[in-house]
Amino acid sequence: MASLWLEVDGQRPQVVRLFRPVTTIGSSTDNDVALPNAGLEPTHAQVHKEGAAFRVVGMLRDMTVNGRRDRKHVLQTGDVVRFGGVTMTFFARDEDVPKPPPPVERAPAGEPPAVTVEVVS
Repeated sequence: MASLWLEVDGQRPQVVRLFRPVTTIGSSTDNDVALPNAGLEPTHAQVHKEGAAFRVVGMLRDMTVNGRRDRKHVLQTGDVVRFGGVTMTFFARDEDVPKPPPPVERAPAGEPPAVTVEVVS
């Protein structure tokens, strides 16, 4: 199954499986991939499954694929698509998708750890 490695500024990467005929991406919760804090329009882009191929379609003119501005593009493994605060990398096979990093463990709330300060005169 084809997948997108999805990175949004300031968030952990996630993997999105492409199993629908059309996968919508945008800020609205009506989308298949809702990204409310990524600087996107309500529906910003779509990924269309066309037989064995996948085509990304940008609804605005801000989409780039592999560094080149494009409005529509047939995706190949490793293609990097950027729009708003989103970077997506396309993978035709699940086994090629990187594993997301483990969540960052935060220090428990409460007193900060002790700090030693050495004064040099």
